[in-house]
Amino acid sequence: MSARERETGDKSANGDILNRAFASLFGGGAPRNPAQAFDMALAAFRNLERDVTLLRRGPKAIAQELLEKDRAIAELEGRLGLLAEAVAELENLNKSLDSAASQARARADELDAAQRNDLLEAQEA
Repeated sequence: MSARERETGDKSANGDILNRAFASLFGGGAPRNPAQAFDMALAAFRNLERDVTLLRRGPKAIAQELLEKDRAIAELEGRLGLLAEAVAELENLNKSLDSAASQARARADELDAAQRNDLLEAQEA
């Protein structure tokens, strides 16, 4: 930013500073409106407050919190594994259905051809 922008308080320069500040504080760009800015700041404050409370409770509380999070992650991984199995099963069923549909179409084509032949024979006779 130039000295002139700093002296004049150019809004675009100030907006750029605001964008960089929010990006560094909240991991994103500037909020679209004041309510969103307030919500972002409040969420950051609550996270900080939770961390401070946890630190005050001591190492055992931190270890317990980490253990609970590890358990939750393990549970989610288990659920993900079940979902992966279900998806694989559905893909196999889809392949089976595609195969059955292809066989049914082939059989229908055979029956149509047989009916046409019977009809032609009946017309010739």
